[in-house]
Amino acid sequence: QAFVTSGIYHLCLMVLGGARQPYETTFRVVSYSAGATGLLGLIPLCGAVIQGIYALVLAGIGLAYSHETSGVKAAFAVLLPVLLCCGGAIVLYGTLIAMLVAGAGGR
Repeated sequence: QAFVTSGIYHLCLMVLGGARQPYETTFRVVSYSAGATGLLGLIPLCGAVIQGIYALVLAGIGLAYSHETSGVKAAFAVLLPVLLCCGGAIVLYGTLIAMLVAGAGGR
């Protein structure tokens, strides 16, 4: 999972022009942020949510410092995959709901 996540973050950094270091640096940042937040997953009920959000925050901070880029580029590189996935899900569900409503209106 860390390899894929690092690859996605590094690709986003390259698109935004913020990848000043090799892929290995991005992999280290993702590994450190996942390791630092790993124990938060043990908290009952909300631990996984807190862990995920805090890992994103640490990855953004780590990418900004390690790639020597602006915090805005690093934060956008971390949030861009989340926005694309959530946006795709919203479009998919919106399309399904529109199809259901259009189909139900013809009866």
